[in-house]
Amino acid sequence: MQIFEHLEAVPGNFGSTLVSVGNFDGVHRAHRFVLGEIVKRAKVRGAKSMAVTFEPHPTRILRPDANLKLLTPTPEKLRLLAATGVDAVLLLPFSRDLSLLSPQQFAHDILKRASARLRSA
Repeated sequence: MQIFEHLEAVPGNFGSTLVSVGNFDGVHRAHRFVLGEIVKRAKVRGAKSMAVTFEPHPTRILRPDANLKLLTPTPEKLRLLAATGVDAVLLLPFSRDLSLLSPQQFAHDILKRASARLRSA
């Protein structure tokens, strides 16, 4: 499994990719099911599968006083994500600016822009 620590680290020739976005804290049964579906569908399409998650956890930025206890620290989360069979994980740096994007803006400004960048590289 490849690990990318920011969007620009994903190589331009990475290829078509099916993506699932989430915190994936705990990588529980529902996470494994969704990611398993992404992996299966990507294989059928001759594409790659990727989990996009955030580092640090959004709560650490949005509510730093909350004293958030993660179910799984990042190294363990990456190990559990690798066990799902995904081809790659993008640890998208989480910031206050990123938190201000609507879901539609995130899909367009981050995911669609990344897809266009990868296609044109």
